Amino acid sequence: MLLISFLISTLVMGLGLKTITFEELQKRTHDLIAVFGDSSVPFGENQGFFDGLPDVYPEVYFIDKADEANKLLFETPELKELPVVYMLSHAELKTERFPGPLSLEAMKEFIAYKTEPLDEAAVDVQTPLATVHASGAPAVVLFTAEKNCTACGPVAITVIRTATRLRRSKALGHVRFYAVNCVQEPEACATHSVDMVPMLMVCADGIWTPYTGEQTSRAMEEFIAAEIQMDPETHARREKAAKDHIRAVEQRVKEHIDKQGGRESNAPQTATTKRVAKLEDKVARLEKAMKKIQKKKGKETKRKEEL
Repeated sequence: MLLISFLISTLVMGLGLKTITFEELQKRTHDLIAVFGDSSVPFGENQGFFDGLPDVYPEVYFIDKADEANKLLFETPELKELPVVYMLSHAELKTERFPGPLSLEAMKEFIAYKTEPLDEAAVDVQTPLATVHASGAPAVVLFTAEKNCTACGPVAITVIRTATRLRRSKALGHVRFYAVNCVQEPEACATHSVDMVPMLMVCADGIWTPYTGEQTSRAMEEFIAAEIQMDPETHARREKAAKDHIRAVEQRVKEHIDKQGGRESNAPQTATTKRVAKLEDKVARLEKAMKKIQKKKGKETKRKEEL
């Protein structure tokens, strides 16, 4: 049995796939393709696909379920059925699963989709939000911030990729993309109930709905295509989604204000600003405690003086 496992493992290595642990994979700082599989199970009819992967992309790694170092990783639901292939975009800080089919032609198309040049001009950063709203045309707006938002940059790249692709689309080529800096336009962001950044919203038929799906261009495209439909059912669904979003934001803002002791802030929340808010709470509690201690000491000093 050990000999069979060794031979199969050697076969995997012989494919040209560089076998590394998931921990080692995480240290890579460049775009790559990761094949998650089990060296004790042959690739079977898909052998040719995996044989050819190194020929269509230079950086392909194999993460082996049989390696004890990867044990916890393969307990995740996404890796229950093997093999699966992911591509990591380092700039986007995101891995995206190759949807298949397991053919080299399909993989070439997927690689082209992930690596095609981005057209930054596809996202308008100059037009005021009020103008976008008044135009009435379908629009996709990324609400972002220039400070204290680690996720804003990677998400912006995905949005630019989506905008670049849709410029060539016959069905969605008329949809315009915009970016709004909530640090510079806090009132505009507050108007559309943007309490966290980055946030992507679609404006169509006067209704603004937030995107809550995966950070992939394909998922964003599907969402946009669904949101710009003008039929009554879509309109009703989008109205409900918009109202649900506003209610959720109002609840979060209320909870935030309560925690802040009644202090309200127009700034959208990011991971960093949330930490700052927690620190402010802690400082406020410490200041309150210090005042009590000082008051107590003052009373004790007064008693001593009276004695």
